[in-house]
Amino acid sequence: MLRKCLRYDFKSVFTYWIFGAITLILLSIPAGLAVKSQSVNANDINHFNWEPLVIALFYIAIVAFILLSAVLIYCRYYNHFFTDEGYLTFTLPVKRRTLYTSKVLTGVIFQALTTVVALLSYLIFALFLPSTNDSSDIINSEPIMSGFWSFMCVLGGLAFVIIYSFASVMAIYLVITFCANSIKKNKVIATVGVLYAAYIALSIISYILVVVFIAYGAAAIKVIGDAPSNPGLFIFLLIALADVVLTLISVAFAMITLNIIERKLNLS
Repeated sequence: MLRKCLRYDFKSVFTYWIFGAITLILLSIPAGLAVKSQSVNANDINHFNWEPLVIALFYIAIVAFILLSAVLIYCRYYNHFFTDEGYLTFTLPVKRRTLYTSKVLTGVIFQALTTVVALLSYLIFALFLPSTNDSSDIINSEPIMSGFWSFMCVLGGLAFVIIYSFASVMAIYLVITFCANSIKKNKVIATVGVLYAAYIALSIISYILVVVFIAYGAAAIKVIGDAPSNPGLFIFLLIALADVVLTLISVAFAMITLNIIERKLNLS
């Protein structure tokens, strides 16, 4: 049953999402050509300066695509559970946990795909950027860690990106569920307001955690000596710790949301 729910949710989001993805990737090519043209005609006073408009349009398209993906994911969740469609949803012979799991997987998958498409479009755009000597200096510089620990740190970083996507989806689903269940009027406006307040609070908490993270790292290095004997292992352990903490937070968000959906949800 989960497979059927997932297929239905995936199809409903993909129908509109794919148009935004294709449009963004196609816009990256003229934006890159605009950058190349701008560098070639930099000293031509008679040249019509059209390039900044195309480049600005490309950056606006990236933001618009990310917003489109978010609207498709979270409006799908809200409409499927907390509008008139929800009455029909809960009459189906499907557990609420299964419905919620389908929404979670759909949200995480499309958020990850959105990130990949945005990075791919920017990579295509960056291929047209003029080369500099700084990039070759970075490539030829001596690595600060061994190949094995570099690989492990990359894996830990990728895991962090995936877990962060999961955590962000869990946090927004929790806010939507809480507001839709607790507030009787102007639910959408209230949800947006609570999301903004939660974003500000999380930004402050993230800033504090970053400061603590840097201070802890500096203190650890001071205890060890001038630098860790194995910086790759040190960095990997810090990334792994962040992954574990973020995973626990995500699981807590999911459990609270499921508790509201299964026990406290009242659509009347």
